[in-house]
Amino acid sequence: MSDDEPIYIDVGELAGVDADTYAAADSGDRQAQKLMLRNLLTADASAAALTTGHWTAWMLRMIATGERQAIADMLGSIAEAARAQQLSTEQKAALDELVEQYFGPGAVGAATVNRVRAAFAGEARESAVVDLYLLSDRLASGEPVGLDEVADAVETSEALEAPAAEAFFTAVSAQLSYSADPVAAFRLAVDALEKYVELREQDEVYAGKVGMTALLGSQLADIAGEPQASMMLRAAYFDEIQAFQSADD
Repeated sequence: MSDDEPIYIDVGELAGVDADTYAAADSGDRQAQKLMLRNLLTADASAAALTTGHWTAWMLRMIATGERQAIADMLGSIAEAARAQQLSTEQKAALDELVEQYFGPGAVGAATVNRVRAAFAGEARESAVVDLYLLSDRLASGEPVGLDEVADAVETSEALEAPAAEAFFTAVSAQLSYSADPVAAFRLAVDALEKYVELREQDEVYAGKVGMTALLGSQLADIAGEPQASMMLRAAYFDEIQAFQSADD
């Protein structure tokens, strides 16, 4: 093949869909687009996600970070669990539908919520993790979430021995409670930051959360009338905060 010859790539094949689905996606069919996105992300899962840990651990990691790689690893772990018959056909289909709706605008629909909860009825850990995922989806979608719900999520995460999810919901608690008690909210942010720092030592996917939570803690320290604490946080995590703000732009 010469350098002048065009290279043809079958995008539909790469995305694991047939020609009709690809054509529908290309024409703007959102469901077809979501299916392609899910398949493409699944293909990007790391080797670790395919060979280690339970799929719920990778879902908790995704909840805590929302990073693209975390989503890919969660999907890869789910797909591998299904191949190993650790998930039933119905459970896999329910999780696929759940994730596809997560990609779209608004929170996951009631019918999907009912389907995924029914698929894991009687499985305590799986049901608890799914409920945390649904709460994180509501938060990401801008739906109203009560502080008591987030406090329950912190307790559930702790019971599941899931420090990543615990850090995430603790930071959310800080964001939701600062107007009532800025000092307590600042302490919650610092608690979340400390957890994320420990997690980052083992997994770089948490780096963005370190910067975000350090900035949150600094802002809450200012609101709480602790300017020195605010400056110390900004100085100690200057690089992480800069990286987070750059990525956010």
